[in-house]
Amino acid sequence: MPAPTGFAGSPDERAAAWQPFLMDATGMLQSAESLPDHGQGRLGKIAHGALADAVTPGAAAEHPRLYVGYNTLPDPPFPMAGFLGNDAMRGAWRACGGELWTFLAEGARSLRESPVPQPGSVDERSRSLQRMMRVDAMVLVWSAHLITPEECEGGRALAANIAEGYLRPGDLDASPAARPCVAAWAVDRAGTGLILWREDPAADGGAAPDCTPTSTRDPVVAGIAELLDAQYTWTATAFGY
Repeated sequence: MPAPTGFAGSPDERAAAWQPFLMDATGMLQSAESLPDHGQGRLGKIAHGALADAVTPGAAAEHPRLYVGYNTLPDPPFPMAGFLGNDAMRGAWRACGGELWTFLAEGARSLRESPVPQPGSVDERSRSLQRMMRVDAMVLVWSAHLITPEECEGGRALAANIAEGYLRPGDLDASPAARPCVAAWAVDRAGTGLILWREDPAADGGAAPDCTPTSTRDPVVAGIAELLDAQYTWTATAFGY
């Protein structure tokens, strides 16, 4: 349950802040083939890889991390599932007021309004590499709270407040029934979603992440799905999938 809020910049400021993520991949493509899938196939593999990549032992995350997942759906153009992250999100997070729903919606809007490269402006080698790694999924990694209503009265009360819209800022941080964790929300273009989480993100190593399937009815997954659709549409148009 993530719920940060704050001051948001103007639409133009938010769009400009998103451009480093939308147009430039500053990370390195990583293979997910050898990673655990948590019973969720290639989507589970890239979620596992993104969660491990985003968590720095002993350091708190300052903003969400987004990862694009490649070749996770059937009949991939190249037999390797991979993921690529970008750490240029601090400006976009700040421009969106530290508000997750604005952050995701602004990314999708900015992508849909971004011009694609002119014909001939991308060399054939780059175009071929883009065609080999098809955009199929997206993962968001961010801090959250784990609530287990079946374990205690406090957890049941928090779950009820969330369901009824009565959750107040600070309630999760203040309650011992809401355990801090770091979570990876993942979704693919087929609408499959999952959440992978780890309760002790500051530890080096430790227990394996937990995983549960979810759907696009989850508001975080729904926002990521919109951003994924915009990313796929832009890339397919630019590089001729």
